[in-house]
Amino acid sequence: MHFSSIIRLTALGCLLFFTQIVYVNAKPSSPSANEVVASWPTYSAMPSTGSNLQKVRFHLQQAQYPGNGSLHFSMATQAFNGLPQRSAESSEYFYLKARIAQHEHKFEEAIADLNQAIKLQYDYPSAWLLKANLHLIQQQHDDALNACKQLIGNSALALATVCSLEVSSYQQDNLAERYRLLKRQFSADYFVVNEQSKDADISAQLWFEQLAADMALRLQQYEEAQGWLSSDNLTEKPLSYIVLWADIQIAQSNFSNVIDTLQPIVAASAFKDDALLIRLAIAQKNLGAHSNTKTDWVYLSKQRIEQRIARKDNFHAADITRFYLWIEPQPALALKWAQRNYQQAKMDEDLRLLQQARAQYEQAEGAGK
Repeated sequence: MHFSSIIRLTALGCLLFFTQIVYVNAKPSSPSANEVVASWPTYSAMPSTGSNLQKVRFHLQQAQYPGNGSLHFSMATQAFNGLPQRSAESSEYFYLKARIAQHEHKFEEAIADLNQAIKLQYDYPSAWLLKANLHLIQQQHDDALNACKQLIGNSALALATVCSLEVSSYQQDNLAERYRLLKRQFSADYFVVNEQSKDADISAQLWFEQLAADMALRLQQYEEAQGWLSSDNLTEKPLSYIVLWADIQIAQSNFSNVIDTLQPIVAASAFKDDALLIRLAIAQKNLGAHSNTKTDWVYLSKQRIEQRIARKDNFHAADITRFYLWIEPQPALALKWAQRNYQQAKMDEDLRLLQQARAQYEQAEGAGK
């Protein structure tokens, strides 16, 4: 069985590339384009003082790390619901509201919140970046490109350029050309890290590396894709980075490397992320090391999938599809969940999942006749 880029975490399974850089002002009520704070901070303790807006920001940031998503998104929502009424007058309030709506897959609601944030402060790069993502998820490419263009003049030109290259790479047959342009205009060390803006520079660099690696993977240029990402200190990287790294390894049939690298990360997490469980199970299944015990990744992923289905959890439809495609093949269930996933998100990744599920189902139906 060949595992290509279709087994990557979908855009809905993580905080999307374009939302990773958040611009905020020292004043919580008015985010500025001039100060960048990374959404990938180093692990830090919950601030003992500060506004609820700061707490929402903190939990949304921490939710991007492996094992943190469920708890910190819940705490972010709780803190947001406790905001005073006067907070609703700020652009950051509506931006954070959109981030929460995005996590809940309420994309139209999130776009409406972002429009309100932009109405209050037009010069708000993070709102435009998130807006571009939400349109991209829904295949609204013209709207996504327009959002990228709004970054020109009110933030670093590099952000606008990379944003536009990413969106346009999904249009027609633009991928190879956009990847070539990305490599020509930028490099792995383009975002130089300095002490005065260390967090922001690291965030921008990680964001760029993921974009470049993702494009290379979509082009099936696996060695180049692997070259963009580092396996060093993966425990300090966002979940989206780790999943992309794993998908590149699986695409090259490096199943032992996936097990050896991801196993300690997942084992150390209080909550085991669905995306990592699925990839460990895929690797284990291909190595023929399935033991059907309570410490077995195939066993654990099956338990998680059954829980998601019992709860009618459409948020994880893509990973449920992957389970029934490649771990415990059941063509009818794979197609059912692929269709549900495509109702929510329409990235190329989601379409490929649907096509793969439909092909497997039709093959099974033909064999049964």
